[in-house]
Amino acid sequence: MDVAGSVAALDFSKEYKSICESGVSALEARQMIEEYRRFLTLFLEYEGRTFVPNERVDTVWHQHLADPEKYKEDCRHVFGTTLEHDADFYGTEAFKIACKETEGVFQSRFGAPFYLTSNAALCAGMRSPSRCGGMLQNSN
Repeated sequence: MDVAGSVAALDFSKEYKSICESGVSALEARQMIEEYRRFLTLFLEYEGRTFVPNERVDTVWHQHLADPEKYKEDCRHVFGTTLEHDADFYGTEAFKIACKETEGVFQSRFGAPFYLTSNAALCAGMRSPSRCGGMLQNSN
């Protein structure tokens, strides 16, 4: 299975349902999950890098983490290990550097911005760096 295929094969129907039940439209939930898939793909294509989720991705990620056994199984299937969520990373100098690197890599790989930093986007909480301080880092 190719890199994109291994991430594409993950079943996020449970996460989709939870996100929709929180008041997010079906279209928006699908877009958020697709963005999460792209984010996960970065870890396969740029091994050893640290990436910081935006709030949309972090919402899906938290839904994924809500079922720890499924999360571990999915991570092992795709990455061979569990990717860790590190809330203590938020606000550090390394966090700021990782945000810049995430934006650059995502833009280069997918041709779209990852973070929107206008006041409107920040107020809407759409695609600014995650305020919970979450990040994924390969724990190998």
